[in-house]
Amino acid sequence: MAKAAEVAPTDPFNYLLLAGILNEEYQDAATHYQSMPNGPAKDEEMKKILASLDQVIDAYAQTIALAEGNERLAPARQQYLHDLESYYKYRHNNSTEGMQQLIDKYKVAK
Repeated sequence: MAKAAEVAPTDPFNYLLLAGILNEEYQDAATHYQSMPNGPAKDEEMKKILASLDQVIDAYAQTIALAEGNERLAPARQQYLHDLESYYKYRHNNSTEGMQQLIDKYKVAK
């Protein structure tokens, strides 16, 4: 899937699928983390989970930016925007400051 995004970097559908896959991996890792006993291994796992979440945030931002104006992807874009806001706030002390700039970074001139 990442290869498809490299080949067609402005196709929002590729990022829609990639973001979904990355989010599923993040959710699985978070579930695993919750079942781990406290200790150094769990602390290390948290670092990996946060890095995974940052990838999800980035992929969501790309999807949202590239899907802007695409009526076919409007429902998915709206859902991803909602999810992005939640994840972004979690990673940025309950703030969305900078989120729009992240999205704008991926917009393509039309």
